[in-house]
Amino acid sequence: MPANVKKKKPSVWKNYFGMLFKAGLPWVLMVVCFLISFGRAELTLQLADRIGTTFGAKYANLNDAVGPLLILFFIGVAIVVAKVVGAHLQGILTAQLERNIQRYAVQRVFYLKVADVEKDDPREIVTRLTDDTTKSANFVIDLSCNEIPRLYYIIMKKARYYTLFVSFLAPGTRLEPNAPCRIGAVIEASGIGLEPI
Repeated sequence: MPANVKKKKPSVWKNYFGMLFKAGLPWVLMVVCFLISFGRAELTLQLADRIGTTFGAKYANLNDAVGPLLILFFIGVAIVVAKVVGAHLQGILTAQLERNIQRYAVQRVFYLKVADVEKDDPREIVTRLTDDTTKSANFVIDLSCNEIPRLYYIIMKKARYYTLFVSFLAPGTRLEPNAPCRIGAVIEASGIGLEPI
């Protein structure tokens, strides 16, 4: 190899993801946390649909409304339980991932040359071992367990808004002066006003 050819350094992202895989991601717990967050997003969408159909329907007597109201109650309880269990498991996942990344980083520090350590401030190495590993673990958890399900929720919510308003504005639809306004039904069915996940 000629002396004037420089060796190409690997990209920062390649090093970062390589470090994550070498540190050992707790895959099973990550998948469980992702599924809980994803399930909570889907339950929130289902709750919005059920609220629209439950309060938009006409019941002959009060006993006919008990079933749909119980379904709403149980969906709400399931959302709360998923949020509490998911938050607890994400705390455990964050601690495990942070520990694995710190362990991997400490092992790498032990192989540094003394000249490299003395070139920079040794306190910077300690900061990198503590703060940067914490930020890295939080980034991975937030991306995989929170942001992807949140993106699914937003896309599905916008898709439902679109289909509801397109059906409202379908050709041939007329608003008659004494007819009840369908906008209220569209807003109820869309779940506007529900707390986002």
